[in-house]
Parts: sequence; structure tokens; C-alpha cells
Amino acid sequence: MPISTSGFIDHKEDQYNRLTYRKIWIRPPGLNADIESGTEGTREIVDTDFELLGTNAVSTCATISTTGGVKLTTTTSASDSCIILPHLDTKQSAYATTLWNSAKSPSFETLVETGSNITDVTIWAGLKLTNTPVVATDDDQVFFRYQDTQGSGCWQLIHSVAGTDTTYTVPTSICPAVAVSTRYKLRLEIGSDRTVNGYINDIPVRINPFGALTSLTTLKPYLGILTGAASAKHCTFKYFEIGQSY
Repeated sequence: MPISTSGFIDHKEDQYNRLTYRKIWIRPPGLNADIESGTEGTREIVDTDFELLGTNAVSTCATISTTGGVKLTTTTSASDSCIILPHLDTKQSAYATTLWNSAKSPSFETLVETGSNITDVTIWAGLKLTNTPVVATDDDQVFFRYQDTQGSGCWQLIHSVAGTDTTYTVPTSICPAVAVSTRYKLRLEIGSDRTVNGYINDIPVRINPFGALTSLTTLKPYLGILTGAASAKHCTFKYFEIGQSY
């Protein structure tokens, strides 16, 4: 059973019955082409568990921060993006080959540090069917999203079940509007009944859980940043963790 204290559920306290992967990046993710490169100096310096995608993204958009984690920096055209996802090549990584199933109480956690400029920025992290931050694209998903022009600049939790989307703006009493150069621990816990609890800095974003996700839906973890202006924007993902029941 997950441990619950004042509304906080932590599946990690039940490790005997759970599979948990935790990633602290030593090498940055890179484009698939670089991971598969025949040039040793190219392929050996990128992570083999995760790859980098995004509009106009290149491998140099992902670097290891001097304080740890992966710093993502978009290129300089409006709508450029950087996205981290499990490596999609067959049998390349257990992060991708493991089926993260809504019926197995999956959990998701990351620590993101915002950049020095978060105007015209979208940051997203969570469990989805595709890598886009657009709310209406995926029929089933649960993820955190920041966009400076939405929700008064607060974090939002996006929850979609069979095409019905709910966008919940986290109250400032739980977490103030997103600030520059600030760290946020984002966590999602899905119960055995498929209902969802979201946490920011270990504080529940609301008292009641969100409704049950569609049964037997396989979701994928995504982390990303998008610039809405013709200028490069950045953020840093310090670590990433995902788990589910065996």
C-alpha cells in the first residue's frame, strides 16, 4: 500500500512491489542520429537511455549543467523546442520498452529549474501519448504545464480521459506563480483505481484526486521546453524518476 500522510502519497515507500527507475544524467541526451553515429567522439558523449527531439533541436541544445542535471536551451526561432524522451529505438532502453500502464499505479517525478527568462516560454513534464505540450492532442494524459500567458503564470495540471480535457490551475496558496531561476519538484501519483494526485514540492495541488484515467492505457514520460518568441530560452531538469507496480 502507498504511504499517505496529510494527503501525500508516496509509492516509493513500497519498493518491494514496485519497479522504479531513477535517472541522474551524467551525459546529456542527444539526437538519435548522434546516438547512432559511427563516429566514436559523437556517439560516446550522449546518453543512451534518452534522446532529444524538438523543432530545430540539435544535440548541443542539451548540456550537463554545472550544478547537475540537463540544461535544455532552445534555438532562436519562435516555436523552437527541446524535448527529452526515452530512446525510441527498439530494445535501446528499459525506459521505453517498459509499458507504463495506467492500471499499474504509475508514478512520475522530476525537479525542474526555470531559466533566467520565462516570458514566452512553455515548460511541460509528465505522462502523455505524444510529446506535444498542446492540451487537446492526446486523448489520455496527465502532466504539468507552465505557459506564461495561461493560468496567470501558475503551474497547471492537465488531465485528460478519453478525449475529455481538464486544465487545473494550481492555486497560489499552494504554489505561487512560476518565477525565474526557481526549482520545482513535480510529482504525479496514480492510484490502483487510476485516480491521479499531483504534487508540487511535495504539497498536494488539491485535496481531491483527479478522475480515473482510461484503463490499460500505455503512457510515456516527456520533459520539454518551447519558446514562443524569436529568442533562445532554457530550463534545467535535475533528475527524473518513473515507477509502477509489478
